Amino acid sequence: MKGEKGEQERTLTIENSKVTNTSEPTVIKKAKNAVILVGEGTNDGTHEVVEKKAIDYKTIIEYDENLDAGQQEVVKEGNPGEQERTNTLVI
Repeated sequence: MKGEKGEQERTLTIENSKVTNTSEPTVIKKAKNAVILVGEGTNDGTHEVVEKKAIDYKTIIEYDENLDAGQQEVVKEGNPGEQERTNTLVI
């Protein structure tokens, strides 16, 4: 089960450009813990969690005097990348 971040709210009182009072934080949304299930086959006490995330490519716009106004030409197509992070958990 995936965890979720919580949210807190705090009120600041500002007088003459200085913080004069700060309230205690109020919980708006409680955080939810992540739950990781591990099968019985893990005998050495470690488990790897692999997270993959897509990375968008950047579009670079270069002005070319040889093209008419409003005309565009794709010089090189972009490809999305992928970021992979492996966490080793010791149980």
